[in-house]
Amino acid sequence: MSFLNKVENKIFFRLVRVFSFFMAFIGLIMLIYALVVIVGNFLPTKSSVEVNFSDVQKAIKTNYYEENPDTTNATTSNNTAQINERTQYIQNKITSITQLILKKLNLPQDNFENISNNIVSNINNIDAKYQKSYLDGLYEVLEKAPANKLDDYYKQYNDLFNQKINSIIESKMKKQSSQSTYLIIALSGLGVIFMYSIILALLAIERNTRKEN
Repeated sequence: MSFLNKVENKIFFRLVRVFSFFMAFIGLIMLIYALVVIVGNFLPTKSSVEVNFSDVQKAIKTNYYEENPDTTNATTSNNTAQINERTQYIQNKITSITQLILKKLNLPQDNFENISNNIVSNINNIDAKYQKSYLDGLYEVLEKAPANKLDDYYKQYNDLFNQKINSIIESKMKKQSSQSTYLIIALSGLGVIFMYSIILALLAIERNTRKEN
């Protein structure tokens, strides 16, 4: 065996083999990582749109201090029934909230329609799946809010609720936009594994052929 053949056999092919193993391993990591992210994006998010009284109270205090820096301190029938039940629940909740506002502000019943319509207009701007959470949270906040600051708590609640919905929407959009990127990474990892696996197979064939010779 010539000197060049010995160098080729003992150094070059070993370096290529080690490098191919390394690159195949990198490709495997890329593939696994991308698949984990892609699968994770399909899982339901645990983000909550619930806004409670403490959230609103904290935001109001923060806004107040900023404005006053010197101040201290299954079947179709079943689906139809569920929709009707949900609609009835929302209507009842709107009535309860309206009556609560009238009672706290000592307003006559003549104002019922105006207040109710205002709540309905807010509801119409919210996705149907979040409407129940919106009303439940709103009732809790207004029930605990001081009467002289009821309007502030109402506005602050709407702002916080919209922020949470927007945050969920932005999160979903980011996941959708990243899907194509991680799909490319997964395919690239698969391609790297395939390419260097072929190189390793060829090196194994070459090694076995030399032994036979």
